[in-house]
Amino acid sequence: MSLTTLDKAVASLTHRGPESSDTWVSENKSMFLGHTRLSIIGLDNGAQPISNSDGNVHIVVNGEFYGYREIRDRLLAEGAVFKTESDSEIALHLYLHYGLQALKELRGEFSIVIACSAPQGWSTGNVSPAVST
Repeated sequence: MSLTTLDKAVASLTHRGPESSDTWVSENKSMFLGHTRLSIIGLDNGAQPISNSDGNVHIVVNGEFYGYREIRDRLLAEGAVFKTESDSEIALHLYLHYGLQALKELRGEFSIVIACSAPQGWSTGNVSPAVST
């Protein structure tokens, strides 16, 4: 896929999220994420895709997580550092901590795409290279 095609695809979703849009492309251009945003939670800083602090795990989320404040508070107590006020970021931190088992922690109406761009794949803990639900 070309970057032009990715930009056109994301632009075609503007009606679903008119506030902002952004993309992420892996260094080897084998993975692409795009997102448009309808701001509801984290109005000022909830842009996606969201990346972990190492910049090698990236996430886009659509939907709503029920009880996200309680999950966020728990993750903060466990040492997670959040970049945004968006409920979407809890999925990234849960994935980093629990791998695919993170899905058991989430309730709501949502879809998630996670991409790992670590050079040798993800090799820590029980985290898989990528997951989408």
